[in-house]
Amino acid sequence: MAVVQTTYGDRMAEATAGMVANTVNWDGVTYLLEDEAPVGFGLAVGAGTGDKQCSLGGALTTFLGVTVKDITLIAGATRTSADTYVKNDNVGVYRMGEVWVQTTGAAPTRADPVHYNATTGVFSTSGGSGPVRGARWRKTGANDLALLYLSGDPQAA
Repeated sequence: MAVVQTTYGDRMAEATAGMVANTVNWDGVTYLLEDEAPVGFGLAVGAGTGDKQCSLGGALTTFLGVTVKDITLIAGATRTSADTYVKNDNVGVYRMGEVWVQTTGAAPTRADPVHYNATTGVFSTSGGSGPVRGARWRKTGANDLALLYLSGDPQAA
């Protein structure tokens, strides 16, 4: 039998994009991806054009939440990477709780506002769409990741 793995790290990685940090006071919703291009994990999504559809990034007024990592996805003919959603996939979207997100620019601090790029869905501390109501930075991680807290539906009155 072939050896599959010969070395092991002494610790798990702290985080990956779209990884849920915990499930204390959390809320998530499933949407269908309407985008033609694949969408990664830990990115901002907004309301799509159809009922229960989502799209990468978008205007602040359409912000739904953050794409959650799905470990059941398998690369194949329509999906070039197991780390992306493709058109018409069920997309887990975190609306409340702590989730690791992709960031760009300076590492965020707890006092910084939460913004995201309307085209790429990548989060930052300024520019683009924002600030996201009820969102706060919790912690900075490695590899341009940060722990983001969402307090619930940002579109609710």
